[in-house]
Amino acid sequence: MKKILLLQIILFVTFYVNSENIISQNNHKYLITSIVSVNSCYIIYAQKRDILYKIVTSKSENCENCNKIVVGNYYDLDLKSKEQNIPKINGITLRPVNYLDVNCYSYTIGDMVCYIFNNDTICTEPNNGIYDLYYTNDIKGLCYLK
Repeated sequence: MKKILLLQIILFVTFYVNSENIISQNNHKYLITSIVSVNSCYIIYAQKRDILYKIVTSKSENCENCNKIVVGNYYDLDLKSKEQNIPKINGITLRPVNYLDVNCYSYTIGDMVCYIFNNDTICTEPNNGIYDLYYTNDIKGLCYLK
């Protein structure tokens, strides 16, 4: 009886420690929840700690022979905020010099901020808790580069 109880305790501790390690590793990574294809862009929805992020990447990148992003997997991403990186002078939004070689302009419609990427309009989704768009150097097209 003591052996069974000891074995149960060992199994519980082992499972608990392993699950804590997995949870702690995933806290630093983003879960890819969906990928939407737009004319010239991919919109990648990623979640981290109950916050949903909308990542925009250009389709112009070749995704053959690479580690493709997969829905349901976790990825270590260094996201950059589109809203925080747009230069403004006297309240006028200027075209960024460097956004993965994608022409980008912004305007607002109600609560949404919309951007034009290669003639595609992509907007924030305040109703879904998405108040900004993001980009990263860790993804080109659907290729994960790390």
